[in-house]
Amino acid sequence: METLFIGQEKISFETLDSTNAYLKQLCSEKVQAEGLTITAEYQTLGRGQIGNKWDSPKGENLLFSVLLKPNFLSPDRQFYLNMSVCLAIFDALNELSPGFQIKWPNDLLYDRKKVAGILIENSISKNRIENSIIGIGINVNQKEFGNDKGRSSLFNVLGNKVDRSFLLHLIAKKMESKYLRLKQGTQGLFSDYYSALYGYSQAVTTEISGEIVSTIIKGVEPTGTLITEINGEKRKFDFKEIKFLFP
Repeated sequence: METLFIGQEKISFETLDSTNAYLKQLCSEKVQAEGLTITAEYQTLGRGQIGNKWDSPKGENLLFSVLLKPNFLSPDRQFYLNMSVCLAIFDALNELSPGFQIKWPNDLLYDRKKVAGILIENSISKNRIENSIIGIGINVNQKEFGNDKGRSSLFNVLGNKVDRSFLLHLIAKKMESKYLRLKQGTQGLFSDYYSALYGYSQAVTTEISGEIVSTIIKGVEPTGTLITEINGEKRKFDFKEIKFLFP
């Protein structure tokens, strides 16, 4: 790969329970090099945010995990890494076709349908993030999603197949660039993120505690908490406390 460290060491599998779980196990056994990347053609136990299942047909999509060591971030700033990774994928996908957006906290949308998801698992030591395992799933060449009308793929967006190896290299370069920039500070991070964020400064339809509510996204906190405005009142939500609804 044309990178300094991300993907320079790569282990690929035909079938794996979870690339995140495998990478986490490797890190528990011995110190691993930053940038180590695990890929799988198929995952038997693929996961999304907070235990959601990620189903993907064998050989059609891009499923991988990357090890980063952002010990320059304190745990209460861990969402900075999430923002950085989201922006890297956002940039990569928009090179293929403009129109992708980030949906808080960890999805990439096209025409309000999910094309990619991110799962970041951090190991904390001495009030610093020791290891971050960045799990990424992208619907690349999958055409059908059954009854799930909320998902799409690059194939459906572009009308043709995408070389998954090319896409992995592109994302690795974007991720490394964003990560090195984050090491230098957060200048421009929030403005870039908000410009890509679905619903930012706009009224969107959400579900909160079973109630349909018009919500305006005002921003995010460094911990990842979503800041909103509802009926002129400022309200904050953590993961899973608010659901975006699409027509």
